[in-house]
Amino acid sequence: MLQYCCDAKDIKIIDFGEVEMGRTIIKSIKIMNESCKEQFYEAQRDPVTNPIDHVFNLKSYTWTLLPEQSFCCEVQYRPVVPCSKNVDYFIITGTASTYIKIIAHGTCIGPKISSSVNKIILKCSKKHTQVKKQIKLLNHSKVKAAFIFDIDIEHRHFKLDIRQGILNPCDYKYITITFIPTKEGVYVYHLPCLILYQSPIIIKLYGFCIPIHQQSQINLESHEFSSQVQNGFEEYMSDSINIKKENLELVSLSKNYFDCSQVDTKNKINRAHQTVCFTNHSETNLVLKWDQDVTGVFKIEPCIAKICPNHSALFEIIFQPNEENNLYTKQFIGYFFDDDAKSEEEEEEENKIFAIPSFTCIRVIGHSFPTSSAGWIPQYELPSTIVLPPCIPPLPVYTTFLIKKFGHLPLMFHFLPPADSHFVVKPMLGIIYEDYQVVVVQMCPEVMGEHLYMEQWAICFNGNPKNKDYISFKGYTEYANISFNKSTITFATVHLDTQQKEQILIRNLTRHIIMYQFLNVPSQLIIPHLKGQIYANDIHSHEWVFHPTECGEYNFDIKCVLMAIQNDLPTGTEVSITLHVTGKCEAGLLLAIPNELNFDVQLYGNKKTKSFYVYNFSSVNIPFKIICCHLSWPVGCIERDVKIYPLSETVLPGKSKKITVSITPYTPGFYEIAIKYIVRINSWTDNVSYMQLSRKICNIYCMCELPSLKIEDVHFHGVCSLISKINLWKIIEVDRLNITLKNILPYEKESQYIFFPPMILHENPICIKLCISNPTSVNTTWNIKRMQLCFCKTISKSRGLSFRYMELDCVHKKVCSIYPQSGFIKPKEKIVINIELRYLLLGKTTVKWDLNIGHERHIFLYMQVEALSGSEKELLLYPQTVKLDSYFGNKKAQHQICWIYNYTNNYLPYTVDITNLHKINQIYHSEILACLNPDGIVEPQSLTPLILKYHLKQFRAIQAYLSITFGDKKTELFISSQPSIVYPPRMIKEILPNLDAFKIKEIPIYFSTDYIHFYTSIHNCSVKMFMMYNTSNHDRFAYTWKSNSVPGLWNIEVYPKEGVIRPKKMQSCRIIINVKSLTCQININVICEFLNISQRRMIQRSIYKYNEICKKLESEFIFTEKGEQFPKLPSKPKKKPEIFCKTLSIHCNIYNPEDILLRTKLIEELKMVPTDELQIQNNIKSSDNYEHTKMMLFILEGMTWDILNSRIFKHTIQEYVLNGPHLYYSQFFTNPLESEKLIMKSYIAPPRKLIATILEKVR
Repeated sequence: MLQYCCDAKDIKIIDFGEVEMGRTIIKSIKIMNESCKEQFYEAQRDPVTNPIDHVFNLKSYTWTLLPEQSFCCEVQYRPVVPCSKNVDYFIITGTASTYIKIIAHGTCIGPKISSSVNKIILKCSKKHTQVKKQIKLLNHSKVKAAFIFDIDIEHRHFKLDIRQGILNPCDYKYITITFIPTKEGVYVYHLPCLILYQSPIIIKLYGFCIPIHQQSQINLESHEFSSQVQNGFEEYMSDSINIKKENLELVSLSKNYFDCSQVDTKNKINRAHQTVCFTNHSETNLVLKWDQDVTGVFKIEPCIAKICPNHSALFEIIFQPNEENNLYTKQFIGYFFDDDAKSEEEEEEENKIFAIPSFTCIRVIGHSFPTSSAGWIPQYELPSTIVLPPCIPPLPVYTTFLIKKFGHLPLMFHFLPPADSHFVVKPMLGIIYEDYQVVVVQMCPEVMGEHLYMEQWAICFNGNPKNKDYISFKGYTEYANISFNKSTITFATVHLDTQQKEQILIRNLTRHIIMYQFLNVPSQLIIPHLKGQIYANDIHSHEWVFHPTECGEYNFDIKCVLMAIQNDLPTGTEVSITLHVTGKCEAGLLLAIPNELNFDVQLYGNKKTKSFYVYNFSSVNIPFKIICCHLSWPVGCIERDVKIYPLSETVLPGKSKKITVSITPYTPGFYEIAIKYIVRINSWTDNVSYMQLSRKICNIYCMCELPSLKIEDVHFHGVCSLISKINLWKIIEVDRLNITLKNILPYEKESQYIFFPPMILHENPICIKLCISNPTSVNTTWNIKRMQLCFCKTISKSRGLSFRYMELDCVHKKVCSIYPQSGFIKPKEKIVINIELRYLLLGKTTVKWDLNIGHERHIFLYMQVEALSGSEKELLLYPQTVKLDSYFGNKKAQHQICWIYNYTNNYLPYTVDITNLHKINQIYHSEILACLNPDGIVEPQSLTPLILKYHLKQFRAIQAYLSITFGDKKTELFISSQPSIVYPPRMIKEILPNLDAFKIKEIPIYFSTDYIHFYTSIHNCSVKMFMMYNTSNHDRFAYTWKSNSVPGLWNIEVYPKEGVIRPKKMQSCRIIINVKSLTCQININVICEFLNISQRRMIQRSIYKYNEICKKLESEFIFTEKGEQFPKLPSKPKKKPEIFCKTLSIHCNIYNPEDILLRTKLIEELKMVPTDELQIQNNIKSSDNYEHTKMMLFILEGMTWDILNSRIFKHTIQEYVLNGPHLYYSQFFTNPLESEKLIMKSYIAPPRKLIATILEKVR
């Protein structure tokens, strides 16, 4: 069917908007022939549209277009029913199967006039013979409104200053009503205001002419003054005798309009007579009084009559014109009252004054044109066809139209209906004195059936049959009716707890505005609009949703109830339509291939995309929505880092959908993400089904690595003998810096301060080599730049003749320089960064470097270099905070060593104020803390130990400050200790590389180890072996070991003490450590000085050659024109090679054997218990009763609970049970196989002393 063709690309919608009644609007659309052939086009109107409502018309219905030619198709809209909405449809087809659908919309708007009042009461007395009141007519609409008051111009009692006029949009007018009574009494008139294209407004006028003292007796609240608003059309047409009425009214007239035709004024005997019958349908006697014409042209006799119940009375209307060639009209008003037993005089004096009469009207026209004369020619405008609004039988409908008059002469009209008519017109006759007359038309349909009513009426003007015109009235009666695009609505098979849409098209086949409502709707069916309104010939598109919650087949019937709407109110009877709906529900699953996506290692912030396919092997559509969640520990933000497209889609049966996953990780770590799908409730929204759980279909793995750097090793090359690798590692705080490099996040900034040890002013640079590696699996870029902290300014310099440039003239940048300042490191690759320190400026100099390792990660390095003049009297204490390892079970006192450094060239004394130590000892009544060397002298360029002695005997925390005087400077040493029953481990190893991780040319000599850790008892001698390597290809180096000895503490010797290492050779060394009686942990640096003797010999040779050449050239010269000229001397040879130092660090833990033997632990005691139980004979004659047994059990349970929850028990379990067996003696059980392996191993492995002897002899 045409009305259900809804392909959006072939539809052109023309909206005319709001159009005033009586106007014609034209709009056009462009039709283009896009084919390569000539086409013939034909336009057709939808045949379903009611012909009465053909308000849209095309200018042309056929045309021919050449290729690429266009045609402007004009559509005009002229509404015929006021205040209606119109819709129509056209199809344009071409010879090349061209199809275009045109939908025309338009709304007809009419006036909307309201009156300020609908009831007016006017009071006057004999002294005041008239009274005036005003009403306000207001136009609320957007169009002009024509109105006219249907009242006789010669009305005796009520006069209007304005009888007709035009109200502009949103304008108003005041109408003055004047009440002029002729005698005392009550006057009533219903004043109709006829409005074109609107329902009339009836204003009820009540006039009282009574004495002033009696006006208060009028009851304005009585039912006679009721102002209940009624339908204007019905009230105005209520006195029409042509209307078939079910209930008789109070009175009736045989006819309420008369045409007295022509009367010759010259013939006095010739008069026009008309007879009218008045019938009393009430149960009381009525008295009827007619208001007479004061001009005497029209008379009605008798003037007063009494009519009994259910009786009639005849009245004669006489027409006697008094002028020739004139038109006459009169409206007789007959007032009737209830008759009672009182006399006529009493009625006039009392009750008749207050009685509210009813009235009826008769319209009469006539003219006095001679028989031989046709009168003047009427000038008018009359519509040819009047279309009435939609009608529901048997209810009437109304409309209005306009008769326009032109010229200054009045126009008399008289409608001539057919013999049998369903239409009523009011006024049927009358005279138009001004510009127009508004006429009301009523259609009275038959009781049953849908019919088309069409009648042609004649209208006679000026009483001359020759001046006759015709007008057609059209109306159509029909019941409410709509059609659906499908008689049976079948939904496609749907997934469980999902929704399936079906487009339902509803068309209003009538001219009515229909209100529809769906009833008996099951819960499985969702109808968005259960109620609604649809305009005439309009099509509504609804989307019904089938939403089953259980699998199976569904069948149900739905009832649609229809009601027609008129004047915004339901009208007529209900009409029911039954719709049959069917549907089916099944379940299905989705499967992902592949079900795992591995993104491997991915750079931070780098995007990587992969995809998988989702397959639907079921027989239903599955709308799904993708959700993500973490599989294990949540790493990163899924909403930010993971992008999936599409997030929601629908997979058809047997089909698949590609899902694209993009990961841009912004959090370092291992991403484990599960991709799940959850069934959506439908395919057009993202709302999910709550009956179904999410199902995992794919896992995503990705390792995000943030590019980073790591300091693997450090080297020192220079003349300072007090710096070892351990000291340098701690000075730079490599461990903390590595943690910062590893953990710093993008857009973060960290700072680290590096305090290099002070040195004497000198020009030779001190080089620090940092071995930097890329520990990640991604490429790393870095750059470092110096930030200016000083106030040095830039200066202008020149290069060549014209080029000038600006350069920072700053001496501070020479103090600390780093190169290279940028680089690119591949995964697991290593580079070397050089830091050169120059002690050029006296005092402390701080240089700031900004290390950027990518992604806006900045580490600010503040490096402080302090240069000494050599005459300072300052010492350096390291460390300045001491935490004593205080095990409560030690029998002997323990010791802690702090180092005092002297970087100057002077002998400097130091003094420790031990007053605070004495105070602590006095508190504990024993020697808890002591300083063994509270004063002393530190040699130049050396260090001296400060020995602290402690022996804690109570479980109390101790804190003390020791004031120390270093020459001209004072400092404080903070000491803290907390006794513990858990003794510290034997050795705390430093976390730094034990072997050289890289080789550089500046440092050709390497040790097999840079530090030695060992554990020994007091008064013991330990021997350690290590190797020295000469990596140079040609140079030989002489070395000299400096002994390190502290009386009473240790004595360290290295053998051989001096020697020469040849190129590409190695030298074994033996170090002997003799410790004394102090139990402590010591960190000792053993220094070895190296000299490049090959380079020294080369320099000596060059010096010899230089001296010989100088001697030869002393006496040589050349005479030239300019004079004597001496030969040039060669450049002087370099200075002697400098001695560089290399330090071996020794970390030794010295213990007292007596304390070790006393450290017996609970687990060791338990291991010494025999494995077999000792059977003890129970004492049968026990005297313990039951109460004592319960008490003992309770005590044992409490003791067991205290043991299990004690800190000692937890520590024992954690350290010894979880970490494996740790036996004190060698008495343990082994199986025969393990025992045999140990015996064989003891024969194969040589003792350590034998190895040391062999290596010592190797040269």
